[in-house]
Amino acid sequence: MHIFIDESGTFTGTGGDAPAVSILGALILVSHSLPKLFKRYDRLRTNLPKNSKGEVKGSKFDEAQVAAVVELLRINGAIFCASMIDLAGQSVEQIAGHRERRIASLG
Repeated sequence: MHIFIDESGTFTGTGGDAPAVSILGALILVSHSLPKLFKRYDRLRTNLPKNSKGEVKGSKFDEAQVAAVVELLRINGAIFCASMIDLAGQSVEQIAGHRERRIASLG
C-alpha cells in the first residue's frame, strides 16, 4: 500500500474575518495497481496544467480534467481521504488545546 499526502492552504488566519480554509489530503493506492496507474497517468499528465517547475496544479484543472483524473483513480481502486479546517473560526487557544488533546491521546 502507498499513501501520498498533500496540503493546500496556508494553515494561518486564526480569528480572522475572512475564511482561512486549509486542507490535508491522503491518496491511498494498493501497490499492485501502481505500474498501470502511473503509465496511464503519464499519458494524461501531458494535457494537465503545470506550474513553471513542471508540477501539475489541480487548482488549475477544468471540469473535464478533474473528471479524467478521478475516473483514472476510481478504476484503479484509489481511496482519497481529506481533512479541512477554517482557522478563521478558531482562536490560538482553541488550536493549542486541540493539539494538546491529540498529543495526550497518543500516549
